[in-house]
Amino acid sequence: ERYAHAVRAFPDVRQAVVCGEIRRGCDVVRGVYLLVDTANAPATLAAARTLPGVVGETEASDAHVTLATEHGLPLTVATYDAGLRWSAWG
Repeated sequence: ERYAHAVRAFPDVRQAVVCGEIRRGCDVVRGVYLLVDTANAPATLAAARTLPGVVGETEASDAHVTLATEHGLPLTVATYDAGLRWSAWG
């Protein structure tokens, strides 16, 4: 939730929700996944790269970025624009 809270403060972000294993309450969590409704995906992804605790990038596209964190869990930020009805997941 710390990452989601920080992402919600980014300009152009309308909503950021925690997804994946954390949202489902799984016993084993292999990563943190955020789905972000934003009007400006490039700026949102660039800002995500500067979040506290981020130590590197492992994967990226125009719509998502997966980041290495100091806690060892990857952080994936996937963007979509609700006005366009499109998401990083296709």
